[in-house]
Amino acid sequence: MIDPLALYMRRFLNFSDEELLRFKQFLKPTEIKKGEYFLQEGAICQNVLFIEEGLLRIYHLHNDKEIIRQFIFENSFFTEYESFLAQKPSFYFVEALEDCKALALHYKDLNALYDSSINFLRFGKMMAENVVQHVGHRYMSILRDDATTRYNNLIKERPKVLQRVPQYMIASYLGITPEALSRIRKNMAS
Repeated sequence: MIDPLALYMRRFLNFSDEELLRFKQFLKPTEIKKGEYFLQEGAICQNVLFIEEGLLRIYHLHNDKEIIRQFIFENSFFTEYESFLAQKPSFYFVEALEDCKALALHYKDLNALYDSSINFLRFGKMMAENVVQHVGHRYMSILRDDATTRYNNLIKERPKVLQRVPQYMIASYLGITPEALSRIRKNMAS
C-alpha cells in the first residue's frame, strides 16, 4: 500500500524507514468534521497537521467580512505558522470545508524530532522555506496582477480549488467580490 506521508516527505529528503517510523510514532490521528475548526482566532496553534483527506480554509475577519488566506488540501502539511512558531494567539480561523482526516504533530514533539535528527531539522527548514516562497508569491500577485490574471493563475496552478470550493470563497481568496468573479468567468466563457 502506498504511504502518502512517506511519499510526500521523501520528495524533499531521503528519509530512512527508521526515521519515518520514529516520526510516525509522534503522530496522532485526528478528524475534523465539515464546519468544525482546527483553530480559532485567539487560540494558540499547538499542532502541525498532515492532511490525509479533506480540505481546510484559513481566514480572518476584517469588518465582519471573511478574508480567505489559503485553502489546504490532502497530502500536504499545514500549520498556522505565525501562531505555531511564536506560540502566540492566532489572528486566523482554520475551518474544515470537508470532513478531514489528518495526522497531528504537537509543537513539543516536533522540536524533539528536530533535536534527534539533522534530516528532520532540514525538512522543517524546507517546509518553512516553501511557506515563505508561497506567501511572497501570493503577496506579489495581489499587488501586481489584476483579478483576471489572478483567476487564470488559480485555474492553472490550483484547479482543485475550482472543483471543491464555493465561488464566493474563491472570490474572497482572489480579493474580489463574488459579482466581479462572475463577470470574469462570463467574459472568459464568451
